[in-house]
Amino acid sequence: MGSMALLQPGAELSTSPDTTAFFALINEAIAASAKSELIVYVHGANSSVPRATAQAAQFRHFTGRSTVVLSFLWSSACSILSYFSDVRSAAASAPEFARLIELLSAHTTATQIDVLGYSAGARVAQPRLGAAGRAAAR
Repeated sequence: MGSMALLQPGAELSTSPDTTAFFALINEAIAASAKSELIVYVHGANSSVPRATAQAAQFRHFTGRSTVVLSFLWSSACSILSYFSDVRSAAASAPEFARLIELLSAHTTATQIDVLGYSAGARVAQPRLGAAGRAAAR
């Protein structure tokens, strides 16, 4: 299975059937879960798409399948030798991550959105979370 949704840098959110279906699928998963919370997992450096997706699935498993877990995948070179390249790529992904959190807040029924940024994934999540939280409080 490929990406369910692709957030292009600077692109406006479309109201295409795919976009509507993406948010509807998240809302269905939230409705079927014991908690109406959403965890967004941001993988670390040296991680492939299958590995990051499997890690997110493990987090869902360890919540007792009571919480929906969504992966935010940023471009990793998948090599420890490319760590500093991954760090730059992670930092460059921060604006799209912030947009995703805003979109999830606006288009899902989640009562709470938690973020788990692992290793270099924290470089994706951390810079924008404070700003997103302040904007949401307004």
